[in-house]
Amino acid sequence: LIDYEEDIMANSSSSDRINSNSNCDEQFPTSALLTAIVSVTSTVLYLLIQKKSQSNDDQEIDFRSDVVSFSSCTIAASRALESERDDALVVDPLAHILAGAHALKERRGLLSTASTSRIAIRTKYFDDFIGSFLTQRPTLYTAESAGSTPNADNICGNKTSSNNYRFQVVHMGSGMDARAYRLTGIPKETLFYDVDTEKVLRYKQTLLAKAISDPNTAKELKDMIQNGNRRRKSVSANIESAHEWESSLLSSGFDPQRPTCWVLEGLTYYLGSDDIVSELLSKMRQLSLHQHSSLIMSLATK
Repeated sequence: LIDYEEDIMANSSSSDRINSNSNCDEQFPTSALLTAIVSVTSTVLYLLIQKKSQSNDDQEIDFRSDVVSFSSCTIAASRALESERDDALVVDPLAHILAGAHALKERRGLLSTASTSRIAIRTKYFDDFIGSFLTQRPTLYTAESAGSTPNADNICGNKTSSNNYRFQVVHMGSGMDARAYRLTGIPKETLFYDVDTEKVLRYKQTLLAKAISDPNTAKELKDMIQNGNRRRKSVSANIESAHEWESSLLSSGFDPQRPTCWVLEGLTYYLGSDDIVSELLSKMRQLSLHQHSSLIMSLATK
């Protein structure tokens, strides 16, 4: 507004300018004054509308201020675009919802076919690995608990029971991932732990809640969200602090004694150093007391 008002003054004729030697009752030119008032009023109204919208809708993550968090939305947008293809490798019914309008619009205009394919291939590979872990392991556990293998009654130092076979999937830096919702044919007792920043998890939950309350959302999607919510837990933590995310994860109900699939998808690139990655992997190993726990990760160098 300061620059705008200076431009008004500069463009005024000499007779319209404020004279420092004139009397105190001389007025700022009426046309310029009205223009400035309108400008200030419009700006104030815009800011109030933006603030109200932000408080009510928990606005989309702004890529200009948080590139890392916004990347989770663009990845979801990639899955959404892949889902639209007739020959899609993966179909993610919630991707359009979790991407958000801004990321989806940006990716639709800029995303290359090669980049879309890369995300689709990675998602498909991870889906298949996690699905296999969750669906094939129960047969193995049942055989062990029946006494068909040595030490069948003592896995990780504990008597086997149905509770020992409740699987856990821990997704570090989960972003807008929706596997807890879209993976089918897996044990209903499976628990998914989404570990990410509070900002990302809060935004994700807001989008899902809005989809449920939206009368235009298909019933199948609402059912998918509600079913997924029952087996998904949000764990807010700084992933670069092993102590912090370990504490938050354990507080959320994670049990190191249960078979766990650790997921690091597109995460390591954003971590600050090799030491942080090493500490992350070391802590995950310490928390994997069950002999059938697994790790799947993608590794990208800078």
